[in-house]
Amino acid sequence: MNSYALYRLSPSRDNKD
Repeated sequence: MNSYALYRLSPSRDNKD
């Protein structure tokens, strides 16, 4: 899985678009 997909799935990131 690519880093962008991990970024989108990561709850630590909140939901910043």
